[in-house]
Amino acid sequence: MRRSIRPGAPCRNWLPLPKCLARTLIKKIVIAATACLALAYGADYAVYRLRRRPAGTVTVRRYYAIQEKANRVEYVFDKEENRACARTLFPQPGLPPCWYLSRHAEQRVDE
Repeated sequence: MRRSIRPGAPCRNWLPLPKCLARTLIKKIVIAATACLALAYGADYAVYRLRRRPAGTVTVRRYYAIQEKANRVEYVFDKEENRACARTLFPQPGLPPCWYLSRHAEQRVDE
């Protein structure tokens, strides 16, 4: 038994109807998620621009992991430094978000 799909339907005649509906649903979900992320980023950027002092500082400690013989690793700690960050949800022009930088206050550099 062949199903007849009305002309102009988003699916091909050779696709079974459940797969056709699943493909359409997945496309709608991807489009909606992309639109929500774009809207959230746009709102975040607008708030970033409207604030008078949108940047903050976080103290970051960097250390170097130097590989030695026999699978040993030597750690050399650098001095602490204050890094600028943006008080936003997403990264903004050249600045990481403060919430991310405060969670990654120790930064490892492999050499």
